[in-house]
Amino acid sequence: MPDHLHLLIIELLKEFPSGGVKPPASRGEATLRLGDGFIPSQLQNIMHDIKGRTAMDIRKNLKIKSKIWQRSFYDFSIYSDHKFQEKLNYIHNNPLKAGLVIDPADYPWSSWRNYYIEDNSLIEMDYLED
Repeated sequence: MPDHLHLLIIELLKEFPSGGVKPPASRGEATLRLGDGFIPSQLQNIMHDIKGRTAMDIRKNLKIKSKIWQRSFYDFSIYSDHKFQEKLNYIHNNPLKAGLVIDPADYPWSSWRNYYIEDNSLIEMDYLED
């Protein structure tokens, strides 16, 4: 999205802290691998690292000094397969809802292509093994 970013980060645990089941591991579902033992309380540190590194790169590439990210972020704990798919669909349909494209497949900065046609040419993802 031109003015914000969506990330779907999956912790690499067998079960979610709430006791819900982790989304099934299949070729069609990807994850940003954050290391074994990722726990939700580490999210703030992870976001700090992502925002810090990307802000440095953006400022360097665009030769600007302005602020890139807002201080806060919104997080939601995914506790079921259904919620995982719901959030993934929301992310993939967001450019359509914003009027940027007429089909989610047409938005170039989306993981839609990774999930549905296994095109990793723009965004490289690690996939969970069955």
